[in-house]
Amino acid sequence: MVVFTTPPGGFLSWLYLRMKSPWAPALAHGTINAAAGIPLLFLSGVDSTIGGTLPSLAGWIVLAAFIGILIGIGEIPVRE
Repeated sequence: MVVFTTPPGGFLSWLYLRMKSPWAPALAHGTINAAAGIPLLFLSGVDSTIGGTLPSLAGWIVLAAFIGILIGIGEIPVRE
């Protein structure tokens, strides 16, 4: 769970820093919670630990890449 929550936490932190309001990350957090299980209703025969949902390996890789891009372009401040 710690591994999964790190990339969404980075995304939600970026939203907070970008919007300067807690409402954008709160709405995004609720959206993530509400939509997390929807793919399981429509995907059959897919291993949910590998792909198909946000907490899967595929979802984690996409979120981690997004956070890496945000750090790379300077949108998320990183201490030197």
